[in-house]
Amino acid sequence: MNSLSETVISNIKKALKENNMSQAELGRRIHAARSTVTHWLDGTNGIRQDKLEEIAKVLHHDISWFFIDENEKHIKQQKLNHNQILLAMSLDSDATKEEVDEAIRYVKYMHAKRLESNEHTGEN
Repeated sequence: MNSLSETVISNIKKALKENNMSQAELGRRIHAARSTVTHWLDGTNGIRQDKLEEIAKVLHHDISWFFIDENEKHIKQQKLNHNQILLAMSLDSDATKEEVDEAIRYVKYMHAKRLESNEHTGEN
């Protein structure tokens, strides 16, 4: 399991505690078997994007919150690299900083998932 997956899992567990919700209750609310939720949270299986979006809604967090390491949650301003700036500039000019930051975190997440997949398949 990579550190991004660990971050997402850790944040889901934290949000469950914040909401005083069991894994079984989360499963009921997002129409997933309790064993499926257990496998997500022990790192056995990955979480599909649509299910993570449902989890975020049920646990009252923006989806991007789940991708931020606890140490990064305290950082108010982050420096952007060149590609991130290009991404931000390509968004609607009325996009808020939070929307841009969320888009950047999502792109980083998808990049990490691609790299993880490539490691398993031996691709570059």
